[in-house]
Amino acid sequence: MKVKIKRKKYILKPSYRGLLLMEKEFKNEVGEGSLNDMLIMIYCYLKAANRESFKLTFDEFIDCLEEDNKIFDVGKAMLDQERKSQELLEKK
Repeated sequence: MKVKIKRKKYILKPSYRGLLLMEKEFKNEVGEGSLNDMLIMIYCYLKAANRESFKLTFDEFIDCLEEDNKIFDVGKAMLDQERKSQELLEKK
């Protein structure tokens, strides 16, 4: 999935690197329950998938969300899709 932030396209995908980044930078395990958790997950997945080009701090990322809520919509769609994929795998 791709998301446009400040006129630049970034890859947005779940990854183990993103999960590790969440634990390292935010000092705890993050779930999908709260808005804060979802924003942290989206931010870390972006940062992990675009290591060379995504240089925004978390605060700058939040500022971008304030300017363009489509960023959150794309991120939430990615998280929802990932959750559905995990549920299908668990049913097997």
